Amino acid sequence: MVFDVIIVGAGAAGLGAAHHARSRGLKYKTIEAASRIGGRAVTVELATGQPFDLGCHWLQGGGRNPFYDFVGAEIRLGPLIQGHALWRRGHLTDEAQSQALDVAFDALSALHLEHQRRSAETPSIDEPSIRKALSGGHDFEEDYFRLLTHECAAEPELVSISDPAGVNFGGDDIPVLSGYGRVIEKAAGPIDITLDCPVTKIDLSGADILVETPQGTLRTRHVILTVSTAVLAKEHISFGASGLPNWKLSAIEGIPTGSSTKVGLQFAKGTLERIGFARSSFAGPVRLVIVEREDTSNGSWHLGTGDGDLCTCYIGGKFSRELAAAGKPAQVAWAKDDLAKVLGSDAIGAIVAAETTPFDTVETLGGGYSYLRVGYPNARDDLERPIQDRLYFAGEACGGIDATTAHGAWNSGVRAIDQIHSLQS
Repeated sequence: MVFDVIIVGAGAAGLGAAHHARSRGLKYKTIEAASRIGGRAVTVELATGQPFDLGCHWLQGGGRNPFYDFVGAEIRLGPLIQGHALWRRGHLTDEAQSQALDVAFDALSALHLEHQRRSAETPSIDEPSIRKALSGGHDFEEDYFRLLTHECAAEPELVSISDPAGVNFGGDDIPVLSGYGRVIEKAAGPIDITLDCPVTKIDLSGADILVETPQGTLRTRHVILTVSTAVLAKEHISFGASGLPNWKLSAIEGIPTGSSTKVGLQFAKGTLERIGFARSSFAGPVRLVIVEREDTSNGSWHLGTGDGDLCTCYIGGKFSRELAAAGKPAQVAWAKDDLAKVLGSDAIGAIVAAETTPFDTVETLGGGYSYLRVGYPNARDDLERPIQDRLYFAGEACGGIDATTAHGAWNSGVRAIDQIHSLQS
């Protein structure tokens, strides 16, 4: 059998491509190296039964997000983050100081977006990094950069100002209390997916493309490859004697998979209310910014998420990578010590469950999500550009304003199918 298209990967991009291929009447097959679908979108349950997303958690993009179509009555959405609480000099700042932080962050975010738009209109290898473009003595700018280290999965001095990643920082993103991973599982719906089927080689030399796997060799007219740039960079998949063209290798080099991890700490019911961090105190979950850290660590906390007693720390960049490599106990221990500065050691003793993101150490993923390096202005578009109109690339690392998001990945898979269908038509 010769397929119209083989879709490699059953994360958001692969599922988007498979849904669209099915609706277009194409003969397709979806294969996945892991033993589950979803890629970096996965919901687990803590020991308390509380859902926790190891990866994506926020419905972003408004009407551009196709996953709203899969949010049914069984999926609970949560309230938006309600401003920032600021920990400085050993205590929480007052309401006026927290409002000043919000105003400063909003101003920096607007400046960031304006720089990004201008750079994206005229791409240049001389474009500055986020840090270089935004540094200027603004209030709380170092705190903003620390938070961006998670938003961009890398330090702001490494990330190009033209990258769309991170520019929606502080937007109206809606948390999925039941788990975004469960939404994406639901989106798989009728798609037939072969699991535990890694691709070892894609051979473009013949009339048909040969896709080699441990389960046999498949023949197809087109391939959509949705694996992360970390997997591509490690050359886990062979492309024959000629390999990938230099322009494609340059694109892969320009969009590395960064590190963006989370630690979730579940407290015994009523703990946060008892110590004054109840959701009612802020009319919703609150982002806690810990400033004046004594080391190079970074991490922002969301307090009172989930059913009210879950606290989640978002960590990024080099520190995130090092902490993940040290293993789950080290991640949890650091997070407990960090939050104890604010809540006190007695409160930390009320933690009943903990979970961490393992993606940096998962070979089929290789990290959180991608970022655009300085000096590679067209890399996201070049990654998405097909080879010989036969080998297509899709995923969160591809071009578009929704890069690095689950819905951006889905939409890239849809775009690839549209191109293939137009060729066959």
